Amino acid sequence: MFKVSIPSIASYTKRDVLSVIARLYDPLGLIGPVISKAKIFLQKLWLRKLNWEECLPEAIAPDWLNFVSSLKALEELKIDRYLLTDSYEKLMLLGYADALESAYGAVVYMHCTKEDEAQEKYCEYPLSHKLRLSLDKVKDYPAEILQRISGNKDPSETSNVNKYCEGRRKKNISDTS
Repeated sequence: MFKVSIPSIASYTKRDVLSVIARLYDPLGLIGPVISKAKIFLQKLWLRKLNWEECLPEAIAPDWLNFVSSLKALEELKIDRYLLTDSYEKLMLLGYADALESAYGAVVYMHCTKEDEAQEKYCEYPLSHKLRLSLDKVKDYPAEILQRISGNKDPSETSNVNKYCEGRRKKNISDTS
């Protein structure tokens, strides 16, 4: 499904990192977590105030090399497509969301029961790395994210649709209780 062609470079610069990220074309957002991880890495380079042609520092270069070498695995990724018909008995949306300081994301699965068979399919996976959240506010985001991605539909259309949300707060490792 995905074709990844990343040139092998011995020493990456900030410009090379941006070039790799730009090659990860994903209009449907199916590899959002992968792209988000790369963009978070690029943000670290900006915070270090690296010039475009400056090689990555030795402290973080291995992280980028590991990331680039793992991109070939995307070529093996297969995501089934599913079209829902009108002949279902029960439809349930199961949503899971989580948030950290560097990113937040959610996934919604659709569980469709039709006569004696049940099918569970992936619906949506948005992920953002743009917000800077404090650990105190992280716990509030999962429910909001799920509400946003599952949409506000007419109640008559969703009378047989159940939504579940379970959020949890991330605890700072330095906190001891």
